[in-house]
Amino acid sequence: DTTPVPSIIDESPVIFVGSYEGGVFALDADNGSKVWQRPEVTGVSELVAWQQPGRASASGPPDPPRSLLFASSGTTGLWALDPRTGEDVWHRPLPDGGVSAPVPIAGALLVSTTLHGLYLMSPIDGSVIDGIHTGAGFSMSPAAYGLRAFILSNSGDLLSIHVTPPPT
Repeated sequence: DTTPVPSIIDESPVIFVGSYEGGVFALDADNGSKVWQRPEVTGVSELVAWQQPGRASASGPPDPPRSLLFASSGTTGLWALDPRTGEDVWHRPLPDGGVSAPVPIAGALLVSTTLHGLYLMSPIDGSVIDGIHTGAGFSMSPAAYGLRAFILSNSGDLLSIHVTPPPT
């Protein structure tokens, strides 16, 4: 039910797919065999692979590179899964109604909901950084370009949002 997302696990090509009723799967791209499955992650309509390169830290050892697979569901919420194992990194139940694919922007994720608004979230722990509620909700995923995001509300208003990353 989702667009397949290609990736690599332990130097082997895989495809991540989501089935609305069957959950999320990692499949071997060469032979189709199941690498892992998460049957409880139901209602998934979008999958997004996210990566953050390693970087220096001013207060300790360097931050390692990170990879997550996000699964958005209008019935079970937003899931961050370890792409190597399928295990939960975090899970957030979201407000009623549909949930868009999370869109990476400025080191964060932008997620729209059909009934409640637009949320900027941390990809690391799923916490809400900021949000806006237009009263109309959104039926589409936001589009990001650089530090700007664009989205059309259910009332027909086009929003252009500038996201400023935190100081490093």
